[in-house]
Amino acid sequence: MVEENLIPLCVPDIRGNGLEMVSNAINDNWVSSAAPGVDVFENEIARTVSSKFALATINGSAALHLALVTLGIGKGSKVLVPDFTFVATINAVIMSGAIPILVDVNNYSWTLDLNLTEKAIKLHKPDAVIVVHTLGHSAEMDELKNMCATKHIFLIEDAAASIGSNYKGKSLGTIGDAGIYSFNGNKTLTTGGGGALLLQSKKYAKKAKLLYKQARDSNEYTYSKVGFNYRMPNLNAALGISQLNHLTNFINAKRNIAAIYDNAIKSLKNIRPMPRLEWGDSSCWLYSIKTLNKQTSLSLIDFLKTKNIEAKLFWNALSIQTPYKEFLNVLQGNSVELSGSIVSIPSSTSLKKLEQQRVIQALTEWDSFGQI
Repeated sequence: MVEENLIPLCVPDIRGNGLEMVSNAINDNWVSSAAPGVDVFENEIARTVSSKFALATINGSAALHLALVTLGIGKGSKVLVPDFTFVATINAVIMSGAIPILVDVNNYSWTLDLNLTEKAIKLHKPDAVIVVHTLGHSAEMDELKNMCATKHIFLIEDAAASIGSNYKGKSLGTIGDAGIYSFNGNKTLTTGGGGALLLQSKKYAKKAKLLYKQARDSNEYTYSKVGFNYRMPNLNAALGISQLNHLTNFINAKRNIAAIYDNAIKSLKNIRPMPRLEWGDSSCWLYSIKTLNKQTSLSLIDFLKTKNIEAKLFWNALSIQTPYKEFLNVLQGNSVELSGSIVSIPSSTSLKKLEQQRVIQALTEWDSFGQI
């Protein structure tokens, strides 16, 4: 029996003239962050998502930290952070010197719970709220924005996986006071490594542009603030420029993959897809399904492995992990319940139809075994 090829979880899909663009940058000797191509990439990001300003950074984590510092969040500040998120979200807060306060997510969109966020604001009077658009699906931005505006609290969007997503027709990352994207290798649009900070205020954009270039005032070695070496190098920007032309195709492919999975999974009894609510159009970044608990998730992952299909557990709640247990929280158990019960399955934009049918067939077989 011939073993079928591995179906990877989520791999880069480099299209068009990416190699040519990067080669040109090398041939022109424009490889650093000082290159004009970085400006071009920033302008193209801003145009693509209708943001007033976009700053290309070395990664999404740097963009988050830069957002916080730009908005004046630092020592003595308090920031609400979802309990269910990638660690970069809370680490950026800690790096800024601020105090993170963990808030639970709801069970219908896996994003910040509105009632608990309101409760946390009353209890702790934070200076900022970071909202995470889980897996590319929007949180309830109108409610969160109004909640923050009433109390003069900054709202920062961790839209790391959400380029191409929108909330009521508006691009995620452009709705709050600041927003960020990640262009890591597993993201829908990749520059290898990189990210972007999105801003709508000229004042904050000017400040961020100073800070992400070490706060160097001129060609002389003079500095007005403590800054950071956060600007994206031109090699990454060159790749990014080439890939932005294909973003619509990438997003359409992701949504088509998600629709096929949705249709197949609705007849299965032991798994369900991530909920996607009508208020937003998700980028469907990393298709993920929910099982009963970690035991059943691991059972599924092991079964898929026998079929040469890659699958992985998704995030764990921050509040149950050693570095973050000490922080204040407003929780009701949803993030903990989601921990270990979510499995991400193959959803590369290059996923072939026959490969997706293999995954669906394997899911159906596993489900029929009555694993739960």
